[in-house]
Amino acid sequence: MAIAKWTDELKTGVSDVDKQHKELINLINNLHDALIQGKGKERVEEALTFLSNYVVEHFKCEEDLMLKHNYTGFPAHKREHERFVYDVTALANDFKQTANPSFLAITLQKSIVDWLVNHILKVDKEMAKFIIEKTGGRAA
Repeated sequence: MAIAKWTDELKTGVSDVDKQHKELINLINNLHDALIQGKGKERVEEALTFLSNYVVEHFKCEEDLMLKHNYTGFPAHKREHERFVYDVTALANDFKQTANPSFLAITLQKSIVDWLVNHILKVDKEMAKFIIEKTGGRAA
């Protein structure tokens, strides 16, 4: 059961960013499904680790794109990325200590998904608009 769904509303217009956002949503949904289905602690930890690593890679791609195009909102955007990485890392550490899948499922749904969707809808779309305007649509 998906807790986040990719829709056209989430499209930024920058194809690489959109592709990675779709993948992030799939990873979060797969992790949530593993929790709901009672998969083993190791499987959930593997999914959390993979999600953590993917988030770092995705944010680096976005940050490189922002730097390449001298995006004026870079410092604030980077701080949001750092906060998200911190939150995902804290979530993974909490799960390792408690192994409470119900807690993780609720936290994942309420904070991680909400943050990601809101970040895409506001901050990433603003960044993409800047880059698309600056490149005449070539970044799309």
